[in-house]
Amino acid sequence: AGAAVAGSVLALAGSRVQLAIAATVVVACVLAAGAVGRRRSTILAAAALAATAGGVADAIAGGYSEPYVTGGDVPRLGGLAAVLIGAAVLWLFQRRALSAARGSSRSARAIAVVVVTVPLAGALVAAAVTPDSGPQAEPVSGFAHGRTELWRAAVDTSEDRPLEGSGSLSFYVASVRYQDPPPVRFAHNMPLESWAELGVGGAVLALILYGGSAGLVWSRRRTLAAWLLGPAILGFLVANLFDWPWHVPASGAVFALALGALVGQRERGLRSRA
Repeated sequence: AGAAVAGSVLALAGSRVQLAIAATVVVACVLAAGAVGRRRSTILAAAALAATAGGVADAIAGGYSEPYVTGGDVPRLGGLAAVLIGAAVLWLFQRRALSAARGSSRSARAIAVVVVTVPLAGALVAAAVTPDSGPQAEPVSGFAHGRTELWRAAVDTSEDRPLEGSGSLSFYVASVRYQDPPPVRFAHNMPLESWAELGVGGAVLALILYGGSAGLVWSRRRTLAAWLLGPAILGFLVANLFDWPWHVPASGAVFALALGALVGQRERGLRSRA
């Protein structure tokens, strides 16, 4: 169910940055399967399960809605709940097939491949052929989604007052004359926004946060905790180079909890248990 929630959120958000981060996490776990403590086949099957849930969720509820607008979606919410239940049941069969495939039987391995790939293919086809059910189409603003122009506006704003900045939470007011219409509230880049609002000191603190957090994950790389908490830490930081999740309290809380827990984790061997 947890994997289904993750896959559904990624599919419905439609963020290319988030999808790239998710793919990177899967590749890292596959390459370091020993550190994760699972077979590569199990890791790939779990990733396929998340993608299957995401495809079905997109087929049920895919579409664009204005932010913060909710209500009137009981059928779609019921469908998403069914995705979670269905994914949990599907995993029972997939896990059994994976366990049977660990032997030398080619037929058992073939059955495991079919049990994993057929639902995945069906879900992706369903997502591709099902029209979006949201109230409107998402605005199109190029491959970069307007990020390059926005970052240029952030740099121009920072250059106006490079040392002292324009003040906390003032990016919109300070940068509106540099932005292409329609203007947005955030710079979609934490270091740039910190520089624009808090001056050089804010930019330096942002860079320290990035360097210190990455260094912490690297220093704990031989612990199991790093493989559980590291993706939450690094994913949050990478996402904040292209988006603004640090303005979302729940997102920042997950990052803070993961960072604090990893700080408290002593550096031990991969086989140790915290």
